[in-house]
Amino acid sequence: MRTSKLTLAILLVGTLTSCTARPLNEPGRRSRQPLPLNDTAPKGDALLLALSGGGVRAAAFSYGVIEEMRKRELMSRVTYLSTVSGGSFTGAWWALHHDDVSSWRRLPDLLARGFEAQLVPGTFKEPADRTHVAAELYDRELFGGSRFRDLPDGPPYLIINATDMVLGRRFPFTQEQLGCIGSDLGALPIGYAVAASAAFPVAFSPGRFENYGASHEDCFLPFEWERLGATPPAEHPLPRPASSASDPVDYWDLVARQRYADQVNLARLYLSDGGIADNLGLQAFVALTPKLERAFQAGQLQSIAFVFVDAVAAPVLSYGKETAPPNIVQVISRMADLFLQSTSRSTQDETRALARRIRTDLRAVELTPRVGCVRISFDDVLDDGLRRTLNDTATRLTLQPAEVRTLVRAGEYAAARKLDRIDETIRSAEDPTCQ
Repeated sequence: MRTSKLTLAILLVGTLTSCTARPLNEPGRRSRQPLPLNDTAPKGDALLLALSGGGVRAAAFSYGVIEEMRKRELMSRVTYLSTVSGGSFTGAWWALHHDDVSSWRRLPDLLARGFEAQLVPGTFKEPADRTHVAAELYDRELFGGSRFRDLPDGPPYLIINATDMVLGRRFPFTQEQLGCIGSDLGALPIGYAVAASAAFPVAFSPGRFENYGASHEDCFLPFEWERLGATPPAEHPLPRPASSASDPVDYWDLVARQRYADQVNLARLYLSDGGIADNLGLQAFVALTPKLERAFQAGQLQSIAFVFVDAVAAPVLSYGKETAPPNIVQVISRMADLFLQSTSRSTQDETRALARRIRTDLRAVELTPRVGCVRISFDDVLDDGLRRTLNDTATRLTLQPAEVRTLVRAGEYAAARKLDRIDETIRSAEDPTCQ
């Protein structure tokens, strides 16, 4: 695995430099631009697409997958787009530019420029925290100052995910969630959310978000507040228990959101890499389960497929051939991959159970839903040499242009193999395996 003095500098700065964190959000009332998830509805033959973490490696591979799906006119079926860490660069770019193909196709060149060289000087210039420096960089150089309210109306509905280091749970950038801390998602720069989602520990400090306080009306819809009052939330500490038909998962999501009313212990939030809580971005779909089931029951939804891009690297066997042990940069990169592998396996199992649960719940009311699960990963690349190259690519914010191009082509190839018969897969999958 190639190392870099620049990468080492970032890691040392991240480890040794103390910093004064500034809040990344501003006070504001919850708005309807973009739409709250409660006001969205999946229809027809819907796809729910999730993009995993893994630095620029994940961003470039995800670009290839989306490009192949776009060519096959499958992206028009994507209702919800959930992203984590490196995948958030690509997911946010697609959500912002999916109506403009020429803008969409600029992303690989932007990724090939990398971000590490610009982050180190910015860290030394001022005492601001490193994630704030990254947020301003992504906002200025990548997203051009675009805010969530600038996203086109309608699907795909973007869900960028970070991890709340205080509560130890997934923090989705949605109107509902931002409303609970007295902020308006529409006013937040997209680059700021991406920076929080991709703030891998050690290299980046957690991004600080202020809890400005919110009324019940800003945090909950009337029916949500009524449901939450059914049982005192204090009796149900996080993490939430396994869900069932009599214990809908959305209730536990409401309990978690109500925690932010505690402005003594949660006066501010520290958000870190979304991969800590869920590296595949699939927990966002678990929270949407009641909405999906209601859409099936209302006849609005005919089939659904959970499609997730997994760009986590496999074991690096080359280490076993070397006489010298891995250096500090290799160790940290490998540590990141091992952690992401663990969280990815856990979430994949949860999604497999989710697909089964939807089938079981709806069959209980005499419906026969078509629910499938498709995983697109480096394993779908049949060429041994290319697959080894992909797995040897480090989890970093800068890769060589040739590496970015290779990852993009690999994503297109892997997607083509898996998506050729996606509708048949959904129809025939009695027991979704997510393989």
